Amino acid sequence: MRLEQFMQIIKIEEHQSFSKAAKDLFISQPSFSISINNFEEELGFKLFERNNKRVVPTEQGKKILSLAKKILDVEEKIKGIMGGNDVLIRNLQVAVPAACANAIFSQILIDFRELYPSVNLHVQEARFYEIIDMMEKGVYSLGVIASPKNQEQELLKKLTGKGIACEMIPGKDNLNMNLFISSRNSLAYQESVSITDLQNLITISYKENFTFALKEMDDINKHVFTLSSYFSPSNKEIIVQDIELVKMLISENLGYAIFPNIFSINNLYVKKGLIKALPIREFNDLYNHCILYSSKEPLSLIEKKLLILVRQSLKNTIINQ
Repeated sequence: MRLEQFMQIIKIEEHQSFSKAAKDLFISQPSFSISINNFEEELGFKLFERNNKRVVPTEQGKKILSLAKKILDVEEKIKGIMGGNDVLIRNLQVAVPAACANAIFSQILIDFRELYPSVNLHVQEARFYEIIDMMEKGVYSLGVIASPKNQEQELLKKLTGKGIACEMIPGKDNLNMNLFISSRNSLAYQESVSITDLQNLITISYKENFTFALKEMDDINKHVFTLSSYFSPSNKEIIVQDIELVKMLISENLGYAIFPNIFSINNLYVKKGLIKALPIREFNDLYNHCILYSSKEPLSLIEKKLLILVRQSLKNTIINQ
């Protein structure tokens, strides 16, 4: 097996297509297929299967992909030690909550591209507990999460036990959870709302049941007054897989969503007055943002530069809140 084959299977997973992966790597389709077939024969099992016209990894393939990403990352770090600033890491993975992706990463992507035009920076939207889990497994170079300020020490202790370093960016007094609702809804005219105001409205959730997501976050933070205790399971819920669709449904007055108020930054629906962000009286905890990275091994030079960009973007965003 060769390092090139590791990159090839990573590209297949990224594009969900053999032909697109081959094109991205400037390899002819026949040569690409032969290389993957040889790799699978050497391993003794299939790495991918076709599912509804998409190429998806098998269970064994997922394990090999995870190892391939780690191997290529180690390779680049070795090059970084040898070659200094000139080394080009092929891929960097960063995880961030969907609520703050637009707020902090639009400028980062521009700045990073100017510095390292040959590096692929992948920004993955993920949930709080997913980011911690994947950081522990070494999937992402950096992760960003938000956590209640009064749970700072407990969170740091948990992260340390998982081999994750954490840099806290202190939040401002207004960095907390908000209700996002259509400007056409009668609640939009209030200065703030209570949980009881939402009882007869439909929840619009991103990727999963909102109550479940809150409970997972509470379990990690060991929150004394759990957010999930304010909510009970309800049939009045729409679960969607696209954050832009969440915004559209809210603007059409089809339901509400609850996100940190950083969700309003660079949110075109909020800028155009189609969505209002309102403080929730029961949610008055202050939040810090946390930048996560591995404490098990040093960051490469490029990862360090990315860390600087993320840190500055978060600080600027919070100052401008």
